[in-house]
Parts: sequence; structure tokens; C-alpha cells
Amino acid sequence: MAVPTRSEEMPEREFLPTAYFANCRDCGAEAEQAAWEVNLAKAWTRATGPRTDGGKAASAANLKGHPTPEEARITRFNAMKHGVFAETAQYFPARPGQYPHCDGCEHFNAGCDVRPARGHKNPPGCLKRTELFMDFTIAFDTRDPKMLGRYQARLQALVWQMTNDMILTILKDGVSLRTPEWALDKEGTVRLATYVDDYGDTRTIQKVEAHPLLKLIIEFMNRNGMTLPDSGMTMKVKDEQETISGFLTDDKQATDSANDFRARQTAALEKLGTLIQRSQQRASRDPVLLEHEALENDDGQPKP
Repeated sequence: MAVPTRSEEMPEREFLPTAYFANCRDCGAEAEQAAWEVNLAKAWTRATGPRTDGGKAASAANLKGHPTPEEARITRFNAMKHGVFAETAQYFPARPGQYPHCDGCEHFNAGCDVRPARGHKNPPGCLKRTELFMDFTIAFDTRDPKMLGRYQARLQALVWQMTNDMILTILKDGVSLRTPEWALDKEGTVRLATYVDDYGDTRTIQKVEAHPLLKLIIEFMNRNGMTLPDSGMTMKVKDEQETISGFLTDDKQATDSANDFRARQTAALEKLGTLIQRSQQRASRDPVLLEHEALENDDGQPKP
């Protein structure tokens, strides 16, 4: 911020009809008023609320009598309750261009390294790390792991890239490293350890060791679930999945067959009542049965 050295009229901009300009303290070039100041003036013109003296007086009258003694007690209780759990945010100091993440940081590219005004800090802390601090704090307070999804995805991508770099380093250096052995001769001089082979050639004794990154990368991949079995990309896992899928298919077929049987049984029972009713009707009209019933007594014995 600096004292304006020049101004221009801008009647088309109703919320701030005057544009101000000042010279930069570092390079001396003329710069226009900061965009955030212009937007602040625009926000004030669009602010809602009473504009007339009567409206402002009426709005102020609404505050008379408040806070009541009860409201004051509630406010004091809330302040004490939340003050017990209050925590001061631990901001990382602002070091523009000195942190590893400054390269490509959106805040750094937006000008967090601009020289602040005298008596001010710009920014008071590293905005990138402050954002990380706040996201983790809110996620743990709300117990919502979804808020950390982008950080987990970014970390997993970096882990895979680091693993690829380690593998490329191993392929470049070789899976085994050879170093010459040293020995003391009779005079106490340190010399290369050599021997004469079957053909009479003198050869240097070398110590062969596995690449030190091999053990680290294997342990790292096992602990982070980056192996083929963890990804389900082995033939054994594939066969097991197909077997399980087959059992599920058979179970589905058996379920479908049982459902068909129940449906047929239900339909047969529904028809059974109709068949019984028709049978009784035919029996009541059978002439032989009617004649036989006419020849019997009430006790079921033949009439004399």
C-alpha cells in the first residue's frame, strides 16, 4: 500500500468512480489500485441493510435491552465451555521460495512472496501448510475421513513415483554391486587382494553385494500393499475368484430353481380347492350314490 500519485475518473464504475495509481517502491513502475481494495468497495455498495437515518435508528433500537441477564449468562457459559478446548493454530512461518513445495504452489505463484507493507507480514504464515493444518483439524473434529481423500491420493501417487525412481536407480546401477577387497602384505602395505586363476592370470578379489535399495524397496512394497497378490493380479488369486464366482452362480441357480418350485406348488394348491368343489358337485348329482343313500337308514344301516 502506498499514497496515490495519480487518479483518473471512471464514471462507468459506479461503485468506485475514481481509479488510483501509485509508483512501486521496488521498481518504480506505476501500478493500479489493488484488486482486493476495488472489490471491497464494490461489496460495500451491494451490502444490504438500512440506508436512511430512520432505518438505521430502527435497526439500532432492536439492540436495546440486549443482552439480557439470561443471554449474558448463556454467552459466558459458552465462552467458558469452548475456551477449555480452545487451541492456538500452529502456523508454519512464511518462507516464500524456501519450502520444497513452493515450486508449483498456487499461493506462491499468486504473489505470497511480494514484499509486504511496512509493519505488516505477507502472509503471516505459509498458506499451503496452514491449509493442510486446518483440513486435518476439521477432518478429525468432524470424524469425516472423506476430507482427507485428496491428500491420501496425492500421497499414494508420490509413493508410487518414488518406488519407480528407486527401481530405475537399481536398473541403472545393477542389481549387484562389486567392490575390490584389500589385504595387508608381509611388509604391512595395503594392497588389492588378488589371486592367480587356473590359466595363470592375476585377478582381483571382489566383494559382491546386492543393491542396498533392493531390500528397502521390497519391505516398502510389502508394508504398503503394493505387491501383485495385494492387487489381485496373480493366477492363484484369479483362480480363487473364479471358483468363488462359480459357487455364487450355482447358489443363484439353486435359488432360482427353489423359487420356481414354490411358485408351481402355490399354483397347484390354488387349483386344489376348485377341484375339490367340482368333485363334490359331481358327487351330489351321481344317481348311483343318490339311490344308495336312499336305501340306507340314518344310522348308515340298510333298510329292511
